[in-house]
Amino acid sequence: MDRFRESLLVIAFVATVLFICEVYIFRNIELCICDTTEIVTVEPSWSSSLDKRNENGTHTTEKLYFKISTELLEKNIPEDVDDSIIWDASVDKVAYLHAKFDNFCYKPEEPYFEHKQPLERSKLDRRGCQKRLPQIIIPGARKCGTGALMKFLNTHPNITGASEELHFFDEWRVQKNVSDYREDMPYTTSHQFTLDKTPSYFFRPHNTPQLIKDEISLDTKIIIVLCDPVRRAVSDYLEFLWLEEQRYKKGIVAKKKEMRSFEHLVWDHASIRGGVNQLNEMVDMGVYIKHLIRWYDVFSEEQILLLDGSFLLTDPVSELKKVEKFLGLRNFFLKEHFSLNEERGIFCMDFPSKYCLPGCKGRKHPHVEDKVWATLCDFFAPYDRSLEQMTGKHFSWVGKCSSQDQ
Repeated sequence: MDRFRESLLVIAFVATVLFICEVYIFRNIELCICDTTEIVTVEPSWSSSLDKRNENGTHTTEKLYFKISTELLEKNIPEDVDDSIIWDASVDKVAYLHAKFDNFCYKPEEPYFEHKQPLERSKLDRRGCQKRLPQIIIPGARKCGTGALMKFLNTHPNITGASEELHFFDEWRVQKNVSDYREDMPYTTSHQFTLDKTPSYFFRPHNTPQLIKDEISLDTKIIIVLCDPVRRAVSDYLEFLWLEEQRYKKGIVAKKKEMRSFEHLVWDHASIRGGVNQLNEMVDMGVYIKHLIRWYDVFSEEQILLLDGSFLLTDPVSELKKVEKFLGLRNFFLKEHFSLNEERGIFCMDFPSKYCLPGCKGRKHPHVEDKVWATLCDFFAPYDRSLEQMTGKHFSWVGKCSSQDQ
């Protein structure tokens, strides 16, 4: 009789475990992975915040941190797929549409990186579509190609990014909470990464990395794009000019703002000897090592991917493949997906749909006074060398800042 009772208890335990796994899978909320030692639940390998009601019926936010299992490092790559074989979704439009939209939360429309119209509520529920906190954040650097990177990545069948820069941590956090932040995210399934790109996070507020770790997840993946800090500053200046022009054209301001020259803004006129105005934001943002230290203080090297914005401009596929490897995604991007627009000097997409970045991107830079350019080069040079020493990576612009016309 005792053996019979023990057998019943074992059967009941196994049945309970199987039932729990079945419920999780059925709801498409969590994936249950069983091995010989333990059962772990993941979504799919990241942490998320879920709203719950406490005993009083009020809303609370419970942080659920899930273990990263080795079985999930390549969760989007089927076990029987030889990665050396080109994915049919990379070369065939029909195959791409099936790979991207058969288990997607939005209706297909060109260009395919824009996800505007979600499916009907019944289909969203059936596919397990939810608003999720981002597992990937691109915090900058501004004017280094983060916008292009976001659009390119959004074409991958397993990535869905927010449709615009959300600025939760640098602008809205005082007025909104994490639940509001999640509601601003796109719908995704458990088979897709959710991505937020807000390039101002790189340098403000000062505690953004810690906020992301504490309020989003300690397992968040960070992708940072860096580029020539002198050219980045000039590009930043042109962006400010363009934005002011747009504000005037749209009637937001009645009169154009008088903008001083780039040279005037980055030069320290208060100093007797002159020199670089280190307090100017266009200059300060280019001291990358100062800002990167804060990110490495919070996140491990394995959680941070540094991309070279120059390569993203001249050879986008090489950088996109680094992202695929970093995230454990199946290889999708091919050189044949892009072609160079020689007039603008930027790469445009040819597959899965034709698209070129708007005219405000890839602007032709004006000539900067040689003295100012040389002074900026000298100013950033030691910081760039320290950047390479700290990260163990070589960046294409380091030591090549002598001529602005190259």
